[in-house]
Amino acid sequence: MFEPDTGPHWFTLAHTGPHWPILARTGPHRPTPARTGPHRPSPALTGPHRPSPALTGPHWLALAHTGPHRPTPPHTGPHRPTPAHTGPHRPTPAHTGPHWLAPAHTGPHWPTPAHTGPHWPTLAYTGPHWPTPAHIGSHWPTLAHTGPHRPTLAHTGPHWLTLAHTGPHWLTLAHTGPHRPTPAHTGPHWPTLAHTGPHWLTLAHTGPHRPTPAHTGSHWPTPAHTGPHRGVHAPHNCL
Repeated sequence: MFEPDTGPHWFTLAHTGPHWPILARTGPHRPTPARTGPHRPSPALTGPHRPSPALTGPHWLALAHTGPHRPTPPHTGPHRPTPAHTGPHRPTPAHTGPHWLAPAHTGPHWPTPAHTGPHWPTLAYTGPHWPTPAHIGSHWPTLAHTGPHRPTLAHTGPHWLTLAHTGPHWLTLAHTGPHRPTPAHTGPHWPTLAHTGPHWLTLAHTGPHRPTPAHTGSHWPTPAHTGPHRGVHAPHNCL
């Protein structure tokens, strides 16, 4: 199950499979059962910032998953869920899958749309590539953006980037087809949405899964548009 890790940067939140908890990695930077080090968990690893069956630190969320290599549900602390966990900003431990973290998801692969916190868009998407709060998968930027002007994630296709923009002139992604936004958007700072393909982002990219040649990442809309209210979707959100 574990692969030998070879670098110190595996400590990401970018799990990509159903069997990885919040500290799961993608590739060769995953710890071994006996792996040690100050930032990498092991079955017996302790400390306030490292998950273990005996985790004791106060800043750990989402460690209520089950399984042999993940901390037990009855861990304590003000910011970690317990079977009877309460509070408006802490996920419930009522998830139903054995390999899921605590953002209160209710199915084997989906977080609930009832997540808490004032700066997070709803997670009401339906594709297989749904992000986690810090997901860095191939089709999703991180959802760590803040501010009141983020679009909702009510898109329905698996290949839609969130637009992680923070300006005030962005529409929600209330597209009308399975993979494309509405062409009836308004506002003076928007590119046309006259694309017709099944996997088109809002910036009218030219391939089924990629923006125009001027894009700066394999899954990012073009940054060629200008203006103070349009985000440059550079791959700083994709690790």
